[in-house]
Amino acid sequence: MEELVLVTNTEVLDCLKKAEDGVVYCKSKEATWVRNKVIKYIEENSDAKPQNQTKDKIAEFINEIKETFTGESELTRAEILQLINLAPKSVALVDLIIEECDTRLTDEQIQALTSVVETFFYAET
Repeated sequence: MEELVLVTNTEVLDCLKKAEDGVVYCKSKEATWVRNKVIKYIEENSDAKPQNQTKDKIAEFINEIKETFTGESELTRAEILQLINLAPKSVALVDLIIEECDTRLTDEQIQALTSVVETFFYAET
């Protein structure tokens, strides 16, 4: 069985922009239309600053999360992906992303999580 690979919105955007630049060629008008709509959606619906969502920042973020949240509070790959894609600033949004958040994480850990998101994806570069 093949392992499922999770891809961030930033990675999708990079791939689609390469296609837009002619690196990957789309023959159909429909595929071009879909590609353009997805690019527009990701760019317009991301609260996090796009320049902060680089491969290096994302890798650093993942390492920080894995070091900080271990044992019972360890986050799943899907939860980490959603933290990257949604970059939640509020405790309410974190609660929606993390399954059984109130039993797995303390209030301090939830606050720490929003701080890590803020540091990596919203801080001025």
